[in-house]
Amino acid sequence: NRIRKDPGLWKILDFTQAASELNQLTELSSNPTMLVFDSIQQILQNGAYAAEHIDLRGFSSAVWTSLEHDFTLCKSLKQLRVSACVDELNLLKLPDYNTELFLIVTSPQDNRMLSDSVFNSNFSFNVRGLVCRHVNSRVPQRDQLRREQVDNKTTEFCVELVLVLSSSRVTSLVLQGYCFLDDHLEILLETLRGIAGVLTKLELSNITGYDLESVCFGGFNQYVTPRIFIQRFSSCLPALSCLSTLNLSGNGIDVAGALLLATAIKTTPCSNLTSIDFCDNPVTFRGGEYFKEVFLLQPCQWKSFNRIPLLALRKGEAPHLDLSGVDFGEHGVVILTEWLKTAFEVQTLNLSGCFLSDYSLRSLLASVGKSHSLTSLHLNRNLDIALNNGFEELGTFMKHNTSITHLDLVYSSQDFKSIAGLLSCGVIHCSSLTNVRLSLGGTETCWSDPSYSDEYEAQAFEILGNFLKKSASLKTLSLFVYESRSLNYGSYFFDGLEQNTTLRTLEITALGCSP
Repeated sequence: NRIRKDPGLWKILDFTQAASELNQLTELSSNPTMLVFDSIQQILQNGAYAAEHIDLRGFSSAVWTSLEHDFTLCKSLKQLRVSACVDELNLLKLPDYNTELFLIVTSPQDNRMLSDSVFNSNFSFNVRGLVCRHVNSRVPQRDQLRREQVDNKTTEFCVELVLVLSSSRVTSLVLQGYCFLDDHLEILLETLRGIAGVLTKLELSNITGYDLESVCFGGFNQYVTPRIFIQRFSSCLPALSCLSTLNLSGNGIDVAGALLLATAIKTTPCSNLTSIDFCDNPVTFRGGEYFKEVFLLQPCQWKSFNRIPLLALRKGEAPHLDLSGVDFGEHGVVILTEWLKTAFEVQTLNLSGCFLSDYSLRSLLASVGKSHSLTSLHLNRNLDIALNNGFEELGTFMKHNTSITHLDLVYSSQDFKSIAGLLSCGVIHCSSLTNVRLSLGGTETCWSDPSYSDEYEAQAFEILGNFLKKSASLKTLSLFVYESRSLNYGSYFFDGLEQNTTLRTLEITALGCSP
């Protein structure tokens, strides 16, 4: 109703949040979603003619079928962002070639690629951003006939992609999951050279066949290997003079490939490249040193590496650094360690679920050093932290960082011995802690030696009880207890709990324990 009253006021129509909620509602009931479909349809009909930017990304095919909106009525439209399967793109009708079109294209479940009708349509010249995601590309096909079909489809996709890139002014190209064949890669790279003057964002993630069977069936071509891919791409990179964002994640590139890419970046004159995503590649600490050498040449140029906000850290604009769930790898640890040395303003460091190893943890803790600004440390869901070394290092770190008030180690270790060592080394001496989350429990190592389990289970609960007795600031404690075989040792904990006067919230989750 508000849009009907003043239809010419609305310059931006963004339905992405509605799309997210609609997809959840569709799973529950179709009735409320149809009402919202009608509302969106009316909004587009009454208020879209003056809109300059319309964002419909995230809608399912049901929404597209319901809308069927004719965007030729939107005379002021400058930018349209949509996501759809290939069969739904024919519903698009754009006003003229002045509209910038950003497409997110997924291939249907039946493994069909982009159809000819999409690229022969009149809006191919409008495409500025193209995202192509292959639904089931990472599933290796075993039989020869299926592999032949996949190879033919990849050939078809490559040819069509070259056609649309050659006839458009794409500034942003994202290809996810399309495993290119060896002889098609050079065709793609040559096409990228042709649009190098406008291309600013490029993502080629999961396009090598490093996790598929590299077997030729009946003379069919092989999927491109990580080594060949990075060699050819590194030679092509200097030509991409306008490129600012590059994503090569998930391609199985090793330390030798990292050296090739780092060298290509270093020797590229007047590079506009500011952001690189090299996650999910088996690159070691040595590879990180190659990248560090490049970044330190012009440290103010780089905005991010492996989703680490380098520029924000350097400017002191990242007080709450959240990298949870980012597998930035050992090479990312090298870069993050270097940038954290001067990031004195960091108050929250969230590294949960980052697959940290002992050595990675030691490097990161050393970079933070005796920071007096760090108040919250999240290391939960890092199961690769070894039982003995990593937690002892953390305990020592806690002794010298009395400003930390929040510590989260849930799911980082379930071993009674490691938790006992952590508590005795550092946490028990940290008087500033107000919020602590820990996992306590047995492991296969514990149960192979019952005396081992009993000894450290008793020690862990006893030290935790002593911590509760001495703590004068703890307000919240969350414990996740696994495979505790008796409550005999729990008495230590409850004795400490009775003498604690500050605790306000206690949460205990017990799994596999005795009643």
